[in-house]
Amino acid sequence: MAVVERMIELDQNPDTVWGLLRQFGGITVWMKGLTGMQMIGEEGVPGTKRVFPMPDGADPIIEELIVVDDADRVMKYSIVEFMYPLHEHRAALSVTDNHDGTTSVLWHTEYSSDPETEKLLEEFFGESFESGLANLEEYYASR
Repeated sequence: MAVVERMIELDQNPDTVWGLLRQFGGITVWMKGLTGMQMIGEEGVPGTKRVFPMPDGADPIIEELIVVDDADRVMKYSIVEFMYPLHEHRAALSVTDNHDGTTSVLWHTEYSSDPETEKLLEEFFGESFESGLANLEEYYASR
């Protein structure tokens, strides 16, 4: 299994950050470039899907919510349809109180694929997570 993780520290209350990140459909509020996303199902309900259309008309990326765990402040999901061969994909966004007035956000994914694609996906997920977490930081900086 390949693993990709990125983390950011925010000068925000963890409950505030979790309130935003726990919303499976709320990703378009803080992550730029996700126009046209559609939700299939109800917010917060396992099995709900978010569908991201591709700008070039290719098949969309479809992610499925696994769980929203308010006690541990973690939201888990899986990619169920993707443009590359991807197996056993699991991802999570987790929020941790650093007990110093800051909050850490960890974006983590695990997956398997063929060796050539695995390297490509490592770059794809790494860049996506870095960009998304930078967008999250900008979101709070603009508040």
